Amino acid sequence: MVCVWAAAGGPALGQSAAGGWLTGRLVSDAPMQFDRFRVEAAATALSRGQPATAIVSVDGGFRMQDWGEGAVELRVINVAGAVVARRLVTARQPGEIEIRIEGAAETPPARAAVSLYRLRHKTPKQALKCWRKAASLAKAGRKDEAERYLREAVRLDPEFADALEQLGVYALARKEYEAARGYLIRAADLDGANGEFQSHAAVAELMSGRPEEAEARARLARRLSPEQGRAKYVLGLALLRQGKGTPEALRNLEEASAEFPGAKAIVAQLRSGRQHP
Repeated sequence: MVCVWAAAGGPALGQSAAGGWLTGRLVSDAPMQFDRFRVEAAATALSRGQPATAIVSVDGGFRMQDWGEGAVELRVINVAGAVVARRLVTARQPGEIEIRIEGAAETPPARAAVSLYRLRHKTPKQALKCWRKAASLAKAGRKDEAERYLREAVRLDPEFADALEQLGVYALARKEYEAARGYLIRAADLDGANGEFQSHAAVAELMSGRPEEAEARARLARRLSPEQGRAKYVLGLALLRQGKGTPEALRNLEEASAEFPGAKAIVAQLRSGRQHP
């Protein structure tokens, strides 16, 4: 499988600003869902035009109407509203503008540690193309095809934690718990400081009948991402499965109940004195 594609409707490589459009592309050495960003043109002292906003396609391409003259600062903004990259550009700039963003920019953690994996691991370009193609297909609802590209990404890079994680999530959704566990434990072990990965691994441990291992993973996920609802839910369930109907189990389930209705039902059972299965 050769993972080469262009997002429909995205700007073509090398397109100039002629015709009133400025084109560009976000690039990164890390796996990235580029359509989670937007690009804004912020007015500067040199610019006489109005600020503009561009939506970014899944392959990183974007375009915005040229402001005519002067220079503006382009700002890349993530879903949390944080500016993660900047570049000063002039009006009518020929060719395609490239803006590089770092791997941690997509969802910047407020308190999470940066793992050695994120600092050291370099995903091959071909594997990244497969990852981005999979993201595009998944967004279009074509998950079976997306999985094929994810498997190819892992074949090209067996330590591609993000692709392993997504394959595990798909397996969980199909209730293939042992397969999910294989993917998710591998991803969590590779990127040990990722609270999201640890909580998904905890789910896989729990659903495959390993509550003690699930408890350990959920506790780690809570340390890495203290506000994460999934980690609280799994920790509460793992404690109950071991016969530990403790205040700690109840507290975690209560805190998770706003995000997970199932946790709220279990709390009601426990408070009524009924045994949770």
